[in-house]
Amino acid sequence: MLFVQVGYFWITLTAMILLYAGIYRVALDLHRRSEAKRRKQATSLAAMAQHTVSHLGTAVIGVTRTTKLDAHLVQQQQQQQQQLQLQRQQVINFGFASHITFSPMSITS
Repeated sequence: MLFVQVGYFWITLTAMILLYAGIYRVALDLHRRSEAKRRKQATSLAAMAQHTVSHLGTAVIGVTRTTKLDAHLVQQQQQQQQQLQLQRQQVINFGFASHITFSPMSITS
């Protein structure tokens, strides 16, 4: 009779540990997705702010500089825009790649 009681304890304990391990994995996965989404939004917001500031800066500088210097500034701005577009594309590609991952959850009782 003692072995049956001890067996019930260990079976129940094992089932609870497996259940909580599954809950922990799901919570960790949700946390990682949330962090990735937050990083993506922060990157997007920073890129948008930089883009707006660069447009305002070019407009103000263009009024006071010579045309040769203006052409150089426009070229720099175009290079910055190309870099930003490349970074945005990398963020988008990373976002798609992170949604493809699978996390199988197996709970046995």
